Amino acid sequence: MVMSDLSVFDPILTTDIGTVTHGLAIYDTLFALDSKFMPQPQMVGKWSVSDDKKLYVFELRDGFSWHDGTSVTAADCVASIRRWGQVDPGGQLVMARAKDISEKG
Repeated sequence: MVMSDLSVFDPILTTDIGTVTHGLAIYDTLFALDSKFMPQPQMVGKWSVSDDKKLYVFELRDGFSWHDGTSVTAADCVASIRRWGQVDPGGQLVMARAKDISEKG
């Protein structure tokens, strides 16, 4: 695989493989794919799904922080999901089917 210099650092704004690979190396996600392409929790410590499969609840593991030391919050994750849902085709599909995405207060 040939990679070029990064010109875009935001993997949400491009499908360039170099940017995507860079993003996977430096950003955490709620779930990530393992070597068999099965989703595994990365930032999520606990999660549940309602019996009707319409409500998914994720609880973040402790210890995630931003570059300045402030803790990553559920509100941060909600904002990231909503941002992804505005521009990524897969995100748009999810958002079209989701009733709500919010932090539990």
